[in-house]
Amino acid sequence: MCHALSGDSKGAAAPALAGVIGQVAGVRTNFPYSKAMKGCGVTWTEKHMFAYLTNPGKHIPGNKMSFAGLGSDQDKANIIAFLKETE
Repeated sequence: MCHALSGDSKGAAAPALAGVIGQVAGVRTNFPYSKAMKGCGVTWTEKHMFAYLTNPGKHIPGNKMSFAGLGSDQDKANIIAFLKETE
């Protein structure tokens, strides 16, 4: 609901996600990322994305994403597979 795959993220509620796998967190679009996201040093590998989708606040404390996380490992794997296709 918050993310789009592409487009201008500056005025959006969340950054666009196309091509996010393999990118450094907090730097790839003109979205106004939180200090936590900008400074976390995470590169979005499948491992990091899986952990983030499990519990965003625990994986990157202080980030602005208001999402509790997904419980289903299959749902997380499906989202990651979809994101990899958008590269």
